[in-house]
Amino acid sequence: MSETPLIGKGNLTADSLKGQVAVVTGAGRGIGYEAARALAWLGARVILAEIYPASGKAAAESLCRELGDGRVTFIQTDVGDESSVANLASQALKKFGKVDIVINNATVAPMGAVKDLPIKDWDYSYRVNLRGPVLLAKAFLSGMIERDYGVFLCVSSVGGAYMGAYEIFKAAQVDLACTLDAELESTHVIPLTIGPGLVYTPGALAGIKEVAPMYGKTVE
Repeated sequence: MSETPLIGKGNLTADSLKGQVAVVTGAGRGIGYEAARALAWLGARVILAEIYPASGKAAAESLCRELGDGRVTFIQTDVGDESSVANLASQALKKFGKVDIVINNATVAPMGAVKDLPIKDWDYSYRVNLRGPVLLAKAFLSGMIERDYGVFLCVSSVGGAYMGAYEIFKAAQVDLACTLDAELESTHVIPLTIGPGLVYTPGALAGIKEVAPMYGKTVE
């Protein structure tokens, strides 16, 4: 077994989320992978909703080796595609009967000035970074409301020159969570966002390499 995840060095125990089921989008690497790892260590059954089969399967195999078989399940999912999200929900409910936690982490990050970036890049970013979380909300919130329990979380971000096509839709996730918070205030379903800041994931490093020259800076 590898080193205990950072979350295991605090006050939470390895059975804190026992019996709960979580969906993490974009869980094949980076923040999504580590979030799935932490949730699985805490005792949850975790579904890795990842669009890329190779990275999704590799992540599931890695986490099962570390934490034990049955902790994680990979379901190939395109969060921007309604039928794909419906398949995710169907398989999750068939296997586990419920979903208690949704973490909207999947993302794409087009870089470039607003005036220059092709509209297809804006459309693609909208599809993943905003349409995706809305589809996940429509797929899973009703069940959470019925059970009067759940967490719906978005990994968000705000503001930055030459990152508008990424940041604008990530910032919109904050408004999405605020809207849901108002709509669900009489329930025990908790919508929220987290802004982790710059984390040196493969995706972030690729973005930095692309945007650094636009700032007149080196990658370092």
